[in-house]
Amino acid sequence: MSRITANYDETWKEAVSLYLPSFLSFFFPQVYQLIDWTKTPESQEQEVRRITSSRKGNKHVTDKIFKVWLLQDPTKYFYLHIEIQCQYQANFSKRLYIYNYRIYNIDFHNVLSLVILGDNRPSWRPNSYQYEVLSNEVTLNFHSVKLLDYKLRWAELEKIKKAGGRRQKAGGIPINKFRGFIRTQYFSHYVSRNTCFCVLHK
Repeated sequence: MSRITANYDETWKEAVSLYLPSFLSFFFPQVYQLIDWTKTPESQEQEVRRITSSRKGNKHVTDKIFKVWLLQDPTKYFYLHIEIQCQYQANFSKRLYIYNYRIYNIDFHNVLSLVILGDNRPSWRPNSYQYEVLSNEVTLNFHSVKLLDYKLRWAELEKIKKAGGRRQKAGGIPINKFRGFIRTQYFSHYVSRNTCFCVLHK
């Protein structure tokens, strides 16, 4: 893995960890509303290392797993699996399905997988995996968003930038802290040789 790519991966890991509520509020608002934010999400870094330890190649990927609690029933939790995919991968949906059930096997709690697609193929938008043997069918549907789409949402993001100056909040975190993440991750992502490089301005 190149130093640039390593820095890119660490940037996403840091940003998602620091700004998880705002990250979800912006990219996946329906998911944001399901979570009880009075309880701090618990990062499952050890599980990430265990689940992805057998992965070979395709290193331009960042995975995060959080244990979060339901707003409607704070006694129940589920695992939030976030994956950043920076390049086209033919078997991506299958791999996501494998990670999803490996996470479920931690303690047999529900898993919600979310995907950020940072590649340069506008038409590649995986959102499900399915296989069938006779009448036995297994399907995983997952949420995904495409960074390329945000090039068309400049005006919306400019409003968020201006709101940061008024110290408004998104997901309980000041927007002015999230603003740098938005402007770099959503706008200034560069695609070169099928790899998306981003720099988080501090």
